[in-house]
Amino acid sequence: MEARKNCSESVAMKEAHASSLRALLTSAGIFTFGGLVLGFFMSMPTTRMLGMAIFRGGLSALFMVVFVLPSLLVIFDKPINLLTYGARERLKKKEKNL
Repeated sequence: MEARKNCSESVAMKEAHASSLRALLTSAGIFTFGGLVLGFFMSMPTTRMLGMAIFRGGLSALFMVVFVLPSLLVIFDKPINLLTYGARERLKKKEKNL
């Protein structure tokens, strides 16, 4: 939101993406690796299935957060700003500055 106040949608998205990517990869990597370990090294079939489901869920969540969510935020930037409290005034000020 801080970058969004001063930059365009795509520049703010790139800045937010760059600043949070390391933390996202770390947490998703731990989650995914934990599911993978459960899936490969457990002897009970139910636990193996659960581990593989966690693995697939972690990979798909990482993909969605890294690639899909930033694009959706850029696409729906104007409706988000219009529905956010106090954003209409900020949007009007920004349009006057352009």
